[in-house]
Amino acid sequence: MVYKWEARFKHSCISTLWESEIRDLAKLREHLPQSVLVGLNIKSFRDGGHLLATEVGLAVLRVTDQWPEFCHGRDSGFCLRDYYHHNKVEVLTIRLRPRQINKRLASWHPDGEPEKRFGEAVNADSDEKASDIAAAMLSKYEGSKILVGWSMRTDFEWILENCSSLAEIFSAWVDLQELVMHRRIQEGLGLKTPGMNNTLREMQVTYPGPKHHQTCPANDALRTLNVLSGLVHNVSMIQLPPSAPKVRALHRIPPLRTSRPFAAWVETEYRRRLPLISHEALRDRFSRYAGLKTVAVSWRTQREKAQGAFRWFVEFNSEESLNQFIKEVDGSIIDNVPLRIVCNILIQPSPTPSAAVPSSDTSASKSQAPTLQASTV
Repeated sequence: MVYKWEARFKHSCISTLWESEIRDLAKLREHLPQSVLVGLNIKSFRDGGHLLATEVGLAVLRVTDQWPEFCHGRDSGFCLRDYYHHNKVEVLTIRLRPRQINKRLASWHPDGEPEKRFGEAVNADSDEKASDIAAAMLSKYEGSKILVGWSMRTDFEWILENCSSLAEIFSAWVDLQELVMHRRIQEGLGLKTPGMNNTLREMQVTYPGPKHHQTCPANDALRTLNVLSGLVHNVSMIQLPPSAPKVRALHRIPPLRTSRPFAAWVETEYRRRLPLISHEALRDRFSRYAGLKTVAVSWRTQREKAQGAFRWFVEFNSEESLNQFIKEVDGSIIDNVPLRIVCNILIQPSPTPSAAVPSSDTSASKSQAPTLQASTV
């Protein structure tokens, strides 16, 4: 992998470390015995062009003559716990600045964390202090130290701008994203740049996503070491099924226009209120219908928001999908409320032999004319 920004590190005070990258698994296996693997993950933000870290996660693993054990499983928490204990990993979180945590995602944990954190946590009032804490932690370990990370641009920027002396501790470094990319090419999984989420899933390790968009940096550092263990053990990577297309949820109901030819309103007979439902719940309720593209619930007043709206909106990506939706939903009942579909195209049933009428009998032809399966605007 060639970085456009690599010249910044190549001609800097950390150039010695930058030039010591391990780029293939064979070389990594040579360096592993009696080494110390240091997983690094940094959560940060930018302020005026400067990179400011909020939390720094470290995971340190001493390698003996045997390669570290790889752990996999469907439960991410148990998998990390097993890797943490079986390989005797030391994990540390260094907190520098307040981090904005999505309270909805973190509400399940009493400490307000996005997930259960492994290891200890300490506070530092500056990036230089965080560097000193990391250096003190690593000084306990003898042997060559290999820096391990995932897409390490942010990590190197933080080291360069705040603690360049930390680079002198490491004898080599490895970007697992690059090694995984080579492995995916070998196994015919495509050229797409891999992410941590999909890589763990391909190794049959559950990641706490996609709902948990925020993770603990120390846990992510632990995950990178687990991925490294899987690579050196030649763990096979499975082909993931294609993800289902995302369904948009709008906060207002658009009109039925020609620009939305496969859209429809869901209403009730006699203009009664529909059952109270959220955008997400409506999307989940209708997600089984193929081709669903957009849903919407609009509350014009607080009363509608509390008691239910008079109309829902759905949009599909083809006329065939909309036809199937109308056939199944029009006239159906949800929570004792009969539904009807209003759309802006004519939906006619396919002709059957029994419905054929001689052209000479005009009166019979009128009585046997096909009817609409849905109301039209």
